[in-house]
Amino acid sequence: MNTELLKKLDALRLNFEALDVKLPLALAENDVGCVIDAEGKDVLVIDVNNERDDDQVKAIASLVVNLVNCNAGFLPGATYTADERQVA
Repeated sequence: MNTELLKKLDALRLNFEALDVKLPLALAENDVGCVIDAEGKDVLVIDVNNERDDDQVKAIASLVVNLVNCNAGFLPGATYTADERQVA
């Protein structure tokens, strides 16, 4: 990877880390539209007022998760150990 790309990946991760958000993000298993960090802490909720159907909420949440994770250097849908999250 080129140096500029690595700097951008590190900057994104550091910004989330400064906010106590551990990457990669994931969808909560039992709460439709809830995005959690690698420690299982809530990060954000899509459609908190329940104005959209569940499938649409899941799709939006998945897009947000994949956008953040990919821009932080994580592969979509991949799972990582704690050590891999540090160097992914």
